[in-house]
Amino acid sequence: MKHSKQDILSYFENCEPGILIPGLLERNVFVFVGLEKYPGRGKFSHLKGSDTVIIESANRKQRSRITLFLDPIVMLANCRLEEIGYGKIPSAFVALEHAENGPTFPNLYEYERHYVLVARFIKLQLANTG
Repeated sequence: MKHSKQDILSYFENCEPGILIPGLLERNVFVFVGLEKYPGRGKFSHLKGSDTVIIESANRKQRSRITLFLDPIVMLANCRLEEIGYGKIPSAFVALEHAENGPTFPNLYEYERHYVLVARFIKLQLANTG
């Protein structure tokens, strides 16, 4: 089943802040903080108003608040679970990370595993509710 941007956005709009999102490793747990519109300044001004998912890690001392864009989450949520397992990144996501003329997103490489875990989480949640 393909998941649309609206499916995923609707799910998170109905989520209570504080819901736990398990990491790919057992010791990593993240908390859903909420949805926000990206302010889009500087190099990423083309993303102004884009929907973002905000998660937070209790394990990170610096920059514990993590902003993830919905478009890469949708891309990953439409992959098979085997393609987004621990240590696995689909080629489409790698291509997005290295896109020269396409849409660019801040911190894609740095937050690669966070995108994967949120995509796995949403994929499993939508499968359980659908």
